[in-house]
Amino acid sequence: MKCVIAGANVKILAKAIHALTKIGDEMYIEPHENTLSFRTVNMPNSAYADFTFLRSYFSYYVYGDLQESDALKCKISMRSAIAVFKSINLIDKQVESCHINLESDASEILFILKYKNGITKTHLLPILDCEVLQTTYNKDSASIKLSSQSQVLGDAMRNFHQNLVEITLEVCAQKLLLRNYVDDTSGLSNTIRTQFALGKGEFDRYDIGSETSITFCVKEFKSFLNFAESVVTPISIYFEEAGRPVIFTLKNQSFEVNLVLSTLCSDLDSQAETVLTNKPQETSMRGRAKNKRVPKRNNNISSNKIQDKSIKSTLGNDIHKKSHPHLMEEQIKQASTSTEVAKRKSNSNDANKEENLDDQSDLFEDKIPNSPSPPNKKARLIFQKCFQKTFDPKTLPGYDIILVEDSD
Repeated sequence: MKCVIAGANVKILAKAIHALTKIGDEMYIEPHENTLSFRTVNMPNSAYADFTFLRSYFSYYVYGDLQESDALKCKISMRSAIAVFKSINLIDKQVESCHINLESDASEILFILKYKNGITKTHLLPILDCEVLQTTYNKDSASIKLSSQSQVLGDAMRNFHQNLVEITLEVCAQKLLLRNYVDDTSGLSNTIRTQFALGKGEFDRYDIGSETSITFCVKEFKSFLNFAESVVTPISIYFEEAGRPVIFTLKNQSFEVNLVLSTLCSDLDSQAETVLTNKPQETSMRGRAKNKRVPKRNNNISSNKIQDKSIKSTLGNDIHKKSHPHLMEEQIKQASTSTEVAKRKSNSNDANKEENLDDQSDLFEDKIPNSPSPPNKKARLIFQKCFQKTFDPKTLPGYDIILVEDSD
């Protein structure tokens, strides 16, 4: 396989390789009859990226013998690939063309960079193994299909913290919500929660079968988004539900990019939601318990009222039990006097308690207030030597002993 890339398109290839380095450690190169693919997968196999360049992208492309298709597939280290394209911003200004040469059953792949000043750099990258990276995903069967400009999603992602690990994407009937995912079971409940809403009108395509939400990693998505913004290409999103992969796609006349990310299962999301819903209930119950606390003075008043009611009820029962009218009148009089005495005692007790409280408050007011805070010691630290005593040599022992006399 031999191909030549013009200087303007070399920068796109360099950006693609830089995006792949943020996803995986190894790059799979797979040439076809009319396309050339650069692929990678991360270590936990949760992210897969595929950059496929069409024949129109190359100024010259020769595949070779079709029978040797398996021999032309190879895997190289990502570090060796990134060494070829170090400075992205200067490539389009300095590099005139890039040549890629891959022979069947070769141990090295050849990258040749021809600069405008006549310098030619040749990079021989060792092939680790002849492997093929294959994945199975179907975008057409997805129930939710979205499409938006890369700048819209890029501006939305800039509202979140740079160290964000996972993000939740929720689709509703009239809007799409982006919020940072926080697992409350991990003890990070005090972290800042950010949510950003995008209206339905900001999307070129907004087809949703049902409202759902998915959670995926941000690192791989950011590298894909940065590449999309640099080439100014719309982003298409395909997914079904939580636990199923989400597919991000870029499609142009000269290349196509696919990013497949795994999503968290709905069980984990439901656990986080239950923790969130249980916490406000606990706080509300505690708040109610605090509000139900009544001062002791009110408790005494209520107890006195209860005593009065109990006295009245016992009086009523005794009156119904006894039939003699004189005894009834005497008992009623005694009961009324006892209630009056009890009320007087309770009133006197309340008055005494109020006086005691007033006396205690007066005592607290008569106490000496706290001493004021010491003055600021900043000046003393700055002018420390000014507050020290002047040095006197007579304080040293043996100051009057002359070891050497003065010379003439």
